[in-house]
Amino acid sequence: MASQAVRGKLSGIKGQSLRRQMFETLVDIVFVIDGTGSMQNLLDELKERALSLYSEIIAGLAGKNRRVTKMRAKVLIFRDIYVDANAFEESDFYTLPDEAEDFRRFVEHIKASGGGDEPESGLEALYRAIKMKFQKTEGSFKARQIILMMTDASAHRLDDPQREGDDLYPQDMPTTLSGLQNVWEGDDMNRDAKRLLVMTPNAWPWNIVSTWTQAEYYAAPAGCGISKEGLDAVIAFISGSI
Repeated sequence: MASQAVRGKLSGIKGQSLRRQMFETLVDIVFVIDGTGSMQNLLDELKERALSLYSEIIAGLAGKNRRVTKMRAKVLIFRDIYVDANAFEESDFYTLPDEAEDFRRFVEHIKASGGGDEPESGLEALYRAIKMKFQKTEGSFKARQIILMMTDASAHRLDDPQREGDDLYPQDMPTTLSGLQNVWEGDDMNRDAKRLLVMTPNAWPWNIVSTWTQAEYYAAPAGCGISKEGLDAVIAFISGSI
């Protein structure tokens, strides 16, 4: 009987220990989405699932020692900075699930359009995403800062002479891809918390960006948008990254 009592006590201590190891996590998610015509199907799918996004991500955490204390989501739409007056559309950070309807309304009003020639301003959008104000962690809190880059096109080169004198162009933007990588590797985002999903064609510059630290690649066909299955993969990536 004494032995059973000891085992029961040890089991209780072990259970308390596991509960104490549950990580309280602050999660920021930035959807960086190509807003040109071929991407309308992805925008429609995101609109349909905006209200269930939080519950889908939480369901993917089943069995993990993670408790999401606060989750925020943001959308950054990009097109072609040299062609489109609305080259960037950016939402606020919306706290989920409380502000899921506001998140949905923002996506609802995005119209896939513009773009001009095939390269788009994806690298400039990625730079803007890296420079965003993410949640700061204190004490025992963990963080995840997740950027999701989704496009079916290549990108303009950063040394393109068109950028000189363009009022819409980020003036502190690096002029090389290695320079942009240094920004990613820097301290704008939490080094341990940052994650990057590159859902793009296997083309420059994404075939290089996908090799950066804490980056993962998911192939998307060129010029054909991104399917529902692609958004499924995005949600799985988010859950797997928290």
